[in-house]
Amino acid sequence: MKQEAEKIYNIEHADNVNIHIDGLFESAEKFNQAVSRIPGLIDCTMLMLSKYANPLNQAAPREDVIPLKDTCRDTVDIGDIVMSHWQIDKCIGKGSISTVYEAHHTGSQYKSAIKVIHSSFQYFDIAKTDVTHRVYDASEMVQIELDNMVGLKGTGYIVNYEDHDAVENSDGSQDIIIRMELLQPLSDLLRSRRLSKEEVIRLGIDICKALEFCNKNSIIHCDVKPSNIYVNKWGGYKLGDFSASTKSGEKRNSDLMGTLKYMAPEVYAGKQFSSNIDTYSLGLVMYELLDSRSPVSKEAALYQRFSGAHLPLLPRSDEALQSIIMKACAYKPEDRFSSATEMLNELLKIGGGHGKESESM
Repeated sequence: MKQEAEKIYNIEHADNVNIHIDGLFESAEKFNQAVSRIPGLIDCTMLMLSKYANPLNQAAPREDVIPLKDTCRDTVDIGDIVMSHWQIDKCIGKGSISTVYEAHHTGSQYKSAIKVIHSSFQYFDIAKTDVTHRVYDASEMVQIELDNMVGLKGTGYIVNYEDHDAVENSDGSQDIIIRMELLQPLSDLLRSRRLSKEEVIRLGIDICKALEFCNKNSIIHCDVKPSNIYVNKWGGYKLGDFSASTKSGEKRNSDLMGTLKYMAPEVYAGKQFSSNIDTYSLGLVMYELLDSRSPVSKEAALYQRFSGAHLPLLPRSDEALQSIIMKACAYKPEDRFSSATEMLNELLKIGGGHGKESESM
């Protein structure tokens, strides 16, 4: 069924959408089971197929959200000067609600990343069960990201915010420009090679330090995944993109945020959650990096995980590292690490020369 759909609609990139349509088409029986479990799935699937229908055989966008209408337009072009002194050199990434450029300062060769967020853009997130309530204005996400990036400025383990501005469109709306340090996304690095075990441990240590800083500022990231982790020129790792983040203890509406593939079970179930949903997601990232055949993203394994099934043991992984990852990814929140600091200290015991144990435990 999936193959027939791909042949007709050319939806080769649909597997990156949050609800993982790839798995739902494995068989008619599974799809029927999914329909009974997820109200509105048929309408959602038809909308998705129509969006990804591609008569020109061009690459479809790989996004976690799907535009309802084409309001996402570029207000910045290559060669433009923004924020008074920053000239746009090239586009280095494009999403449903934003475009990221590499730019240089006109008075020097200093480079930055310029993120243009199309704040008038509307989208819906199909990681939810009821697609009729999935319409948002991106301005709320923009404000959350700005507030948290400013509040977290100054740590060596979070992508550094440098400045922001607004660009007015012809219709009077404003797109937001955020200037950040220029780094390589981990997802780009992974296209060329796999990480070694030592690199995965260092990634875990660095991102735990980022999450520890978030915890101290009462911020839960809510979307730890490879495309939100960045690599600096010294091989260190930083956490970025706080558009899905929330404050600890803050009441959330019923809408899920984050990426289904790396989501903690209690978030998926719409229950109360704490900061250890972030170390859960980090554990899944580490698991996946250590096992290229990871079942993390398979539809059947995904729902088994949400139902309480344990992750399979990692092949060719030492016992200490495997124990840390399995504890981070425990189904029950009370069985996980209570904080990023606790997970960090366990990783430091096996991580060698990547820093001293945290003193704030």
